[in-house]
Amino acid sequence: MTRESILRDVVGRALAEVAERGIRIYTIALYHDHESAAVSVCVDTRDNSDRQVREQNRYNMKHCLRAIQIGSLREALSWQANVGRNLWLGDFEAVDLARTDIPQGIAFWRTPRVGTIAMAQALMAFEGEIRRLSLDPAQTVLACSGPEDEVALVWALSESPPN
Repeated sequence: MTRESILRDVVGRALAEVAERGIRIYTIALYHDHESAAVSVCVDTRDNSDRQVREQNRYNMKHCLRAIQIGSLREALSWQANVGRNLWLGDFEAVDLARTDIPQGIAFWRTPRVGTIAMAQALMAFEGEIRRLSLDPAQTVLACSGPEDEVALVWALSESPPN
């Protein structure tokens, strides 16, 4: 068993569940839970992402406007509006799909660059399936964790389906 085989298995099983539940992918992330040494997939829908962004902005703007009123640029910068999409994996529509513990002995982050790329490649191996399950492939975003970040790499589906 290798890191790569574990990641591909997790993505494959998660996409099967997404298809079974009829979820239309807007954002999909391959997540490494650093504290529990496990990997899983999180999927968000457009409706949920939009709702989460509105809620984040409603909360953040109270603090941002207060900081602007008192003249604190530093504080205002920490409460800026989200002008894109939800990337808080815990707030996604479907969380921890196909969660799998990483067996001891697998050096998941021996080389951080290689580990992050392995996660991205595992998602890309299923690009056709992700495209098929997407609400709109032109707006679908993929993401994966890094050695220290819940979301370290974010990219869009390619414009043309894989061969």
